[in-house]
Amino acid sequence: MGLAGATFAGYTLAFAHEAGYASYFGVPLDLVSLDITRILVVTGGLLELAWVLFTVFSPMSAIFKSERLPEPLRERLGYLALPSVLVVAFLYLYGLHWTGLGLAVAVIAFVLSVEFLLPLITQRKTRGYLAKLAAVGGNRPQEPPSPLVLSVLRVLGRQRFILLLWLGFAVYMAYSSGQADATKREWFYCPSDSPDVVVVRIYGSAVVGAKYDPRSHRLVGELALGTRGEGRSADLKWRKVGPLAPFAPEAAKDHG
Repeated sequence: MGLAGATFAGYTLAFAHEAGYASYFGVPLDLVSLDITRILVVTGGLLELAWVLFTVFSPMSAIFKSERLPEPLRERLGYLALPSVLVVAFLYLYGLHWTGLGLAVAVIAFVLSVEFLLPLITQRKTRGYLAKLAAVGGNRPQEPPSPLVLSVLRVLGRQRFILLLWLGFAVYMAYSSGQADATKREWFYCPSDSPDVVVVRIYGSAVVGAKYDPRSHRLVGELALGTRGEGRSADLKWRKVGPLAPFAPEAAKDHG
């Protein structure tokens, strides 16, 4: 049972990664296929990401939960756990690329404004910053779980439900890692007779290429499909043409 579950999880994460990568180039998901090599590579990359997150947040969790911190502040730091994981994951996946920085800044700005700045406005009559934080925490309604969540908990049990949540988070991270790989990729195989085409992936006998504008280095939303074998050969050159910007209908209209 455990081996079957691990195999299913590995295949699911690999497909999510490949779906993120393919969607960036506009490749339909029905063309995507997986082999054991790609599954192992994706799983290894996600395990590396998990190790980085564990290394970063293991010591931080001890600091956030320290009894030396005031209770209102410790409560707010607890709310920062998941956003902080997302920020570090985005920066790890995208690096200093504008996509990762933009997502990280957006998450940080939203959480900080809601958890640490909003009480200054809503609790103006309360004196002291920690007292303002405590007042906001005390006024938060404790809503019971929805009937759907309770039904799922009854069917799966608490441990399986938590495992399902973690799998969902892992799938999201796998999809994001695929997008990040496509965003950062610079080197591609290019057919010598088609300088405006890059080979995106080879799925079995299908060669999937994407057309781009050599001047703007932006994808134009067109695919070039080929088939390996059948007595045909192609002269491919390893060229640095990226990073390639995603397809934008407005830009394609101007280009046309």
